Amino acid sequence: MAVRRRSVTNLRRTLQAFARSLSPNEEQHLAEACRSVLRTYRSAKARGESLSLPQGRAVPLAFLYLGGDAEPRSRSLRDYDHVKFGPFFGVSDEGSAAEAILAGALKSPKAIALGTSDPFDLGVALDAERLGAVGEVPVGPEEYADIWLGCVERLLMTTNVGTRVNPRLYMRPPVVTFEEGPIEPAVKLAIEKVDERCRPFARTPDRKPRPLTAYLAFLRGSRRSRAQRAAMIRAVRKGLARTQHFKRSVHQLGIGVRIDPGSNGRKQAMGAIDLARVVGCKDVLVIGRVRPRADEQGSLPGLLQYLPIKDAQAVLAHARGQKVCVRVANGIDPDTVARSIWTQLRTARAMGMHLGKYGTFPLTIPDCDAVVGQVQRWFSDWSAAPALFIDQPIVDGDRVYSGRTRVTGIQAWLRTVARHKVPIALIDTIDKAKGWRLLRSRGTRKGLLSFDDVKRLDRFASGLGIRVLWAGGISLPEAYELGKLRPFGIYVTSAASATVPVPGSYAHDPMLPGLKEPTAEGVLRAKLMIEAGFLLASLRDRALAVDVERDAKAFAAAMGEGGRAETRLLRQCQRALTEAIVLGWRSHSADWLRSDLPPSIPQPTGRVFASLT
Repeated sequence: MAVRRRSVTNLRRTLQAFARSLSPNEEQHLAEACRSVLRTYRSAKARGESLSLPQGRAVPLAFLYLGGDAEPRSRSLRDYDHVKFGPFFGVSDEGSAAEAILAGALKSPKAIALGTSDPFDLGVALDAERLGAVGEVPVGPEEYADIWLGCVERLLMTTNVGTRVNPRLYMRPPVVTFEEGPIEPAVKLAIEKVDERCRPFARTPDRKPRPLTAYLAFLRGSRRSRAQRAAMIRAVRKGLARTQHFKRSVHQLGIGVRIDPGSNGRKQAMGAIDLARVVGCKDVLVIGRVRPRADEQGSLPGLLQYLPIKDAQAVLAHARGQKVCVRVANGIDPDTVARSIWTQLRTARAMGMHLGKYGTFPLTIPDCDAVVGQVQRWFSDWSAAPALFIDQPIVDGDRVYSGRTRVTGIQAWLRTVARHKVPIALIDTIDKAKGWRLLRSRGTRKGLLSFDDVKRLDRFASGLGIRVLWAGGISLPEAYELGKLRPFGIYVTSAASATVPVPGSYAHDPMLPGLKEPTAEGVLRAKLMIEAGFLLASLRDRALAVDVERDAKAFAAAMGEGGRAETRLLRQCQRALTEAIVLGWRSHSADWLRSDLPPSIPQPTGRVFASLT
């Protein structure tokens, strides 16, 4: 039986029949048949039509056989115009609630007022994530297929390919430890060991020495005085000038120190920094034991692996004053990390997503600089968004930002990623299981930023050319307040969801008592609040703005603290707010049709097409 061009109704049987390897001709015909199925489905959904049952069953098979959308569109989330259409709105789900999210989006006042179902007008996305007990985790192939089937040509699709990176490490640099006992033989042995470690970096294939820093360390608990230690290091440096392999032009000496946990470790690290300053070394390598907090988190950036925040801050501040660079033994390999992220983002793009978010935790800011630079170069024609999780300390080369310095740390991170022309970035929380939330508002004990902080950061990012997506346990009243700031995008999931029993696909999660499932009504109410806030801040007709504000406050009050009660008053308030927002959108759209609003997205330059021709 040969594979020929088959109708979509026969594709299911064709795929099941050929478990064997196919000939090149058969592969070509089968791939074309699958592409035909996806084209037919996409066109039908764009027209608002449905396929017959046999045809519909063939679509996920074709999607999975091709490994995604074989003919992806060129538009991605960076093409969304939030100045005209208001903040982008995303809801996390693994695909089961696609129809509910779509229903809520189509009932929104914007959809009614503008009479559109274009995803880039609606500005609503299903954010492809599985909501495990630990937080958001990536989806798999069947879930990608479900999401594409439920959203293509109707909703935008985004995903988070991972909140934390796989922290691939370089091989540890050489550490030569002085032996105890008489000084002269200990120095001689250290010289021999350093020279031997430098040998392969001196005898390279092209005879051009490679840079290397070798670190000198003392045994933990060594009784040698500071003066003796300094004299021994100077003696090693002097002796290396006469060796065969240590090349002063490219090879360096640093100080290595093995530290204890806590305040004692801080003193040990500071002592090594002082010693480095005295002997003229520029680098200190800290080797320690992973503290329980870092073990609980999987890993933490930089010195936080070994020291609490206050101790790490003190060590880095001391190093900055002494003009010494502090490194940790397990150095991140940014090239390998970037390639790991690329494989996940490439999958998301192939699966038809309009945006792929990638976490940068537990990278330090210098590590982010290297990783984001490569990732953005590989996805310059698509929307790849680095994510910063602000419930974790932000570690720069010589600083730790947390608490009162958190906003300054976020700005430092934004400046770093902006150098690589990042169009979109996500600011979120990672430790949702512990209740951390983005916003600090009344009744929120674990909020991290005030609305003024968000406003300042959003403007700061915009000045750098970055449009920010905001997420992290945002409630409906908070969504309304955020809407007033007119940000690029907001993710709201819990407040747009109801708790349902754990389905079979989550059965292996031992700590998940229930699952948050978005509902059409929840999505609609979140959309109402975001649109109300946006129009209140955008409308030139202030009488309409007053109406929107009055009805939004009445609706919020009717929802009450839980926002779930279906009362007559609530339905009346929701209807009144919808009517006010519809009028607001008609007025707002009339303003932009008069070309009074400037373009808010980069305009096409034609360079992509020029490079192809």
